[in-house]
Amino acid sequence: MDNLLPGKFGFVWVSDMISMYGYPIGMMFRDKSDDKMFSGWTFVSGHEDDWRFGSDVDLHDAHAILRCEPSIEKYLDLPPGTVLWRQEDGTFAQDEDAEPDAAPNGGPAMHSDSSAVTEGAPSVS
Repeated sequence: MDNLLPGKFGFVWVSDMISMYGYPIGMMFRDKSDDKMFSGWTFVSGHEDDWRFGSDVDLHDAHAILRCEPSIEKYLDLPPGTVLWRQEDGTFAQDEDAEPDAAPNGGPAMHSDSSAVTEGAPSVS
């Protein structure tokens, strides 16, 4: 796992809904990054108000997201342009129709049907 240290892999954007409130990852995508300190990965739950403008996401090392969801390690080497959505069975599937640059600040637009990401989500008060 040394290959995931920030100096080698780069940091990742993680939604506060995941890192602070315990929601599962609903979508993850990887943008192209020219900055060696950023991996290009962003992880969101699907419950954010507007994660695209950075108020609800923070930079973390990759180990932080793996502590939240160890099963995603196998996806971290996928290339920029990758967009993965959580399926109803809890697995992730690639979104072949996503347009990574369609949303402000990069990243795909959120699906209007986020029912697959709401199951098992904790209540936040």
